[in-house]
Amino acid sequence: MSCRLTEGGTKAIPASFSRKNEAAASRSSHASHRPVGRNDRCFNSHALPRRRRRDGGQRARQANRKSVLAFYEKGLNQKDADAALAYVGDRYVQHNPNAADGPDGFRKFIGFLREKFPNSHSDIKRSFVDGDYVILHVHAVREPGTRGNAIVDIFKLENGKIVEHWDVVQAIPETPANSNTMF
Repeated sequence: MSCRLTEGGTKAIPASFSRKNEAAASRSSHASHRPVGRNDRCFNSHALPRRRRRDGGQRARQANRKSVLAFYEKGLNQKDADAALAYVGDRYVQHNPNAADGPDGFRKFIGFLREKFPNSHSDIKRSFVDGDYVILHVHAVREPGTRGNAIVDIFKLENGKIVEHWDVVQAIPETPANSNTMF
């Protein structure tokens, strides 16, 4: 078996295969030779495209998740606005119509929680990452012993920092219409 470099890359060609047979095979719709792979006897590593080892953005997505979880824990559970704001970018757009934009708006919200609901706690039940978005499914209880709210928080990140926030809040009913939980 010999190797020849052709337009399609390196090919393994039997020694008995003449140039006349090679020309006929290349015109045929079912050529008898194929590109050489890593396990073939004739291998030209320069003919193959170089592949970079990529994680498909998995590291960045997991870093985004970690940032949002830390932000949530520091801000909403520990009620430390300044520690939470370390995870926020140079802008913070708030889509909740009851909260102000920016770091000052967040500080006011945490101050409100600290003053009115010092024992409030949010338990993150699920987190999802979709590119630069992190979505949390949360059970938030402002007063211990109450049912609380089911919340879906959506955060947008840029360069690993939170820059936007949306949320949807639903009170947990005393008597649900079904036996399914909200979590």
